[in-house]
Amino acid sequence: MRSRAILSTLQWSAFLLLTLGLALKLAQLLRGGLLNPNFGYIHIAYNWLLGIYPTALYLLALLFGLLGILLKPGGVRPLGFALFCFALGSLFFGLRYYVTHVEPERLRIHRVEFISDKIASPLRIIHISDTHFPKWGDYERRVLQTLENLNADLIIHSGDFVQAVEPATFAEIWQQFIHALSDMRQPKYGIYGVFGDTDWDIHRLPVLKRKPIQLLSSSNQIIHTQAGTLDLFGLNLSQSRYPEWGLRAINRWLESSPDGVFRIAIGHAPDFAMELESSPIDLIVAGHTHGGQVRLPKLGPLVIDSDVPMEWSMGLRRIGVPFLNVSAGAGSNRFEGLPPIRFGCPTEITVFDLIPSTAISPSSN
Repeated sequence: MRSRAILSTLQWSAFLLLTLGLALKLAQLLRGGLLNPNFGYIHIAYNWLLGIYPTALYLLALLFGLLGILLKPGGVRPLGFALFCFALGSLFFGLRYYVTHVEPERLRIHRVEFISDKIASPLRIIHISDTHFPKWGDYERRVLQTLENLNADLIIHSGDFVQAVEPATFAEIWQQFIHALSDMRQPKYGIYGVFGDTDWDIHRLPVLKRKPIQLLSSSNQIIHTQAGTLDLFGLNLSQSRYPEWGLRAINRWLESSPDGVFRIAIGHAPDFAMELESSPIDLIVAGHTHGGQVRLPKLGPLVIDSDVPMEWSMGLRRIGVPFLNVSAGAGSNRFEGLPPIRFGCPTEITVFDLIPSTAISPSSN
């Protein structure tokens, strides 16, 4: 019995020391600015929590499982601890697989019926953001196939198109992306977008090599449709990040925007929307936050890399006069070699079906 008690003490002491070491490492990363966010630290935390820790649990299971068999303390083979460590390690490895390979590709479609008195007939607008294509593979093709199948009249991309991960390069991914985008059935009124954080290489491309995407940077585009006139304004990256700059740009646009048009403001980061509660804009679309990518039950996102309220980090809401839609993104951040990581926050595409207010009967209100 004494040897069994000693073995039990060794087992749980080893487990507690291992878990304490993990907790201290995560605390060190948090103090260093993991949630600022520091993507290098996020990668380290991912490796410790979902790689090193479960591997160490497997080693404990192996070590104490063998000791239990060899020593047979008290005449019983106490394999319970070994099975506990094996099960816990398997749970963490299963979580690693899910957050890396399952949820980042669980592309969901968020459908919104948007009623407006500025629209004379139904019009479908798709909002997509933060695709962060790191390569050209099955998931990337599925995103474009989904876009085509949704039969949009207009597609808006709010930035961060490509984020090459070695050995892939920006040039080859962009060429494959644009080629596939050109081959799909085109929306009637085009594809518009703005520059995001990962799009510096796109700045250097001539306009023809960006087609069929038309990028707006502190500029607008008036589009005449069968449903009515749209006025799109795209902010540059800095204007989307700093509300004061964004407000100045928006006010210049509004001074010349025609009356009676459906106005859409497009920015990469949603921060500019914080100054637009009273602006006569119908819809604001943005991305950048990715919805946090990791959202814990009851707590929400751990980090959104934005100064907007946490509840603005994804989804549609009214913020005064305008509606604001912040996309959770159709891709995942791959900065500093990060794998795709998502939990409680699948990738998404938003479909806005604009409906004329005259088509809504009083009984349906």
